[in-house]
Amino acid sequence: MNAITSIGTLAANGPFDDACRRVNEWRGRCMHALSCAEDAVTKCLVVLAQVPDRGLTVRLQHLIGQRYDALCVAVAADGAFAHEGRAASVALQSMLTHATFRNEICHGVAKVAVDRSDRWVLVLRTTTLRANRMERSTLVVEEAEGAQQLIELIRASRDLCSKLGMLRKQFEPTAGISADMM
Repeated sequence: MNAITSIGTLAANGPFDDACRRVNEWRGRCMHALSCAEDAVTKCLVVLAQVPDRGLTVRLQHLIGQRYDALCVAVAADGAFAHEGRAASVALQSMLTHATFRNEICHGVAKVAVDRSDRWVLVLRTTTLRANRMERSTLVVEEAEGAQQLIELIRASRDLCSKLGMLRKQFEPTAGISADMM
């Protein structure tokens, strides 16, 4: 047969393609929630570091895990911003429960499968280095479980962003930073 057929006509649009689209959408929404939280952590650290005297103890780190750690230290019970950062400290701890999940979502190599009910199953494999040794981890997420994880992640991210925004607003004038810079 020599009929001219467009590529669009040849492309399958079946259950697997639909599942891949839903996985990518889910993963993107997870990454967005994580990115929002990371942005809030960074902005808060920048403001706290600029507060005269107390800000001298705040370290501005390159890696996001180190930034989370630095903010935890700043708002800890014995930290420079313990009193003002009490609510933020609780929200930070809640968000940190998603740290391993974050690494898998952002850095895992994905393989998608579809079960008999056309629901996706995502396998994420991650290779990391710890103490000069290679470590491999695997995370398997089913669609229903992933939907629940996303709800919890969005909730934790929004709570953290809100609490850090309120903390930041307390110190922006003191730090010499205007709100429009953030």
